[in-house]
Amino acid sequence: MNESSQPHERRAGRPSGDHDQRRQDVAAAVWAVLRDIGPDGASLRAVARQAGCTTGTLSHYFRDKDEMLLFSINHMLDELEAGLKAQIVDTDPLAAIRQIAHALLPRSPERILEWSAWLGFISRGQWVAEIGELRAYRARRIRDLVHDLLQQAEAGGALADGINLRDRADAIVASVEGICTMSTRLEGEDDTDRRVRILDDLLDLLLPRGEA
Repeated sequence: MNESSQPHERRAGRPSGDHDQRRQDVAAAVWAVLRDIGPDGASLRAVARQAGCTTGTLSHYFRDKDEMLLFSINHMLDELEAGLKAQIVDTDPLAAIRQIAHALLPRSPERILEWSAWLGFISRGQWVAEIGELRAYRARRIRDLVHDLLQQAEAGGALADGINLRDRADAIVASVEGICTMSTRLEGEDDTDRRVRILDDLLDLLLPRGEA
């Protein structure tokens, strides 16, 4: 995917040296606050308290709350995407898609809280254009990764004939997102096995193997 299609990220302050490291530290603090109390509670004051600095210090790095949220979520998603790609250890592209799907599935109370924070963040995109653009851009990146793997499977004869690969990639991503969203409404770790089973059942339907 052409990186030039990434939504413009607003910059603030001096983009070098310890300044960059401090922005990353603040990004971690933002995510901690999002996870604990959601985007509505992610005020500059709350983030400053989490980061061990003052709101005045934050103003040197970000112009406003939305710029702070954008940078921090982008930073977190960069790490998530790198982690997903690192987990693709199987040369079978259909198995790799399953690895990605399982890596996205929240399996612990902390991951469920993180997914809840993400849902709160993207809901803000209905009113903040740049957040909506970021959400769409990141969704396309995951979909394109799945689509590329489907193309590899089709080329190798491992995928059943007659499948619209773009539609199927969207269906897979939507299914994973749906189960992840469902996890935020379920209590306790006892539901983990059920979510995994539902995911595997859906992937069995969405990834019919060919004759290879």
